[in-house]
Amino acid sequence: MSENIPHVLILGGGFGGLSAANEIRKFLLSSQVTITVVDKKNWFMVGFAKLWIIKGTRTFENSTGLLSGLAKKEINFLNEEILQIDLENKNIKTTTQNLSYDFLIIAMGAVLAPEKIQGLTENGMNLYDYKQSQQIHDEIMNLKSGTIAISIMGMPYKCPPAPFEASLIIDSMLRETKTRDSVQIHFYSPAPITLPAAGPEISKKILDLISSEKIIFHDSCKIKSVESNKLIFENSKADFDLLLAVPPHVAPDVIYESGLAKEGNFIMDLL
Repeated sequence: MSENIPHVLILGGGFGGLSAANEIRKFLLSSQVTITVVDKKNWFMVGFAKLWIIKGTRTFENSTGLLSGLAKKEINFLNEEILQIDLENKNIKTTTQNLSYDFLIIAMGAVLAPEKIQGLTENGMNLYDYKQSQQIHDEIMNLKSGTIAISIMGMPYKCPPAPFEASLIIDSMLRETKTRDSVQIHFYSPAPITLPAAGPEISKKILDLISSEKIIFHDSCKIKSVESNKLIFENSKADFDLLLAVPPHVAPDVIYESGLAKEGNFIMDLL
C-alpha cells in the first residue's frame, strides 16, 4: 500500500462490510483511500434469499453474487480466512498474508452455533443455514401430516423478523400442497413477545398476523436440549415431527482470541 494513501481494511464481506466499502468509495476516490475487503467466502447472498430457496422460487446459484465484482468499484477483495487481529500493531493475519491498515472496520457478523444446544444437530434443521434450505423445502413439501416446530434458541439473533416470515411461507407452502389442515405449526421463542426489538405494538401485529393463519405462538420458551421429536424447555416439553431452529449466535473465534469480546458476547465498543 502507498505510504501516502490511507488503507481502510474491512473484515467481512456481508451486508455491513459491503455497505461500508461502498459508502467510503462513494465519497472518496481510489487516489484518496485504498479499500480492502477480506472474507473467507467469495460470494454474497442477501439473507432473505434463504427463504426464497425454502419456498422453491430460487436456488442457491441464482441467489448469490461474486465478491470479485468489487474490483469494478476499485475495491480490493481478498478471499482468505482471517486468523488474527492485532490491534496494537494495526495488523491482520490471513491465510497467506499479513495486512497493515490505517483504519479497521470489523463486520464479520455472527456465527451460527447449533452445537451449543444438546441434540439439535442430530434432531433438527437449521433455518438460517443456506446449506439446508433446499432440504428444508423438500421436507416441507413431503410432509403430509404432523407438527412443524419453529424454535428460536438464543437471543440476540440475526434478522429478527425472518423466523416469522418463514412460518408464513411454510403455511403458504402447505396450503399449496393441500396438507395445511393436517399439519400444525408451532412457534417457540424465549422472548415474552414476538419481536422485542420492534416493541409491543409491532409485536402484537405480528402475533395477530401469524395467529390468523393458525400458527400457534409460545412465548418465554427457553430451550435446554432437543431429543428425538421432542423439545425440552426449562419449564415444559413439546413434540414435533419437523424442527426448524434458529440456533444460538456467537462471534467468530478470532474476535474472542483478539480480546475484542469475552466468550459468549459480541463486540460492544466501536473502534
